[in-house]
Amino acid sequence: MIRVLLVSERGPALAARLDTDKRLEIFVARGIGLSPGEQLDDVEPDVILLDLGSEHGDWLRHVMTSRPPPGVLVLADDVPPALRAGWIRVGGRAVLPRRAAPTELVAAIEGVASGLIVVHVDTGSLIGSPGRRAAPALRMLTPREIEVLEMMAEGLGNKAIAARLGISPHTVKFHIASVFAKLNVESRTEAVTEGVRRGLVLI
Repeated sequence: MIRVLLVSERGPALAARLDTDKRLEIFVARGIGLSPGEQLDDVEPDVILLDLGSEHGDWLRHVMTSRPPPGVLVLADDVPPALRAGWIRVGGRAVLPRRAAPTELVAAIEGVASGLIVVHVDTGSLIGSPGRRAAPALRMLTPREIEVLEMMAEGLGNKAIAARLGISPHTVKFHIASVFAKLNVESRTEAVTEGVRRGLVLI
């Protein structure tokens, strides 16, 4: 069970969209009464879903001083420059557009709870990449290459991938080489890591 604290003016509406998923335990932050620090201590969330359409300064300050800090999933259509430069430092682990679908929110929450950094293809440019500058992978990889990448994420070898797809091992090698080139990586582990970071595969 993942404990999620929603900090948003749309808290009840977001809770209704997410509460049907039995893997999540949803809490909505209160605008009055308990301070952010008290609410963090009370809920002890694994993930904070922070909607930048609402006031967020106090919450970020308290998240920064929490030990250990919960992962922060930011919903934003425009990230302020100050946060853009230091979002990872303050616990930021995911950035999604405010219109993100419930399935995207749940996938990002699970990723954050697992210690991953999750960047939606529509919001990656808002924060800048913490490592290698990423190309828009969703527009580059073919459907077959994405299938191969997903199977690599499952830990399948070339022969197993070939058998599942009904193609030759030689063709699998060709697809893997193409994935490596397009993602600018040199190993299967790097390819899977980059695929997860770009939202191409879920693990």
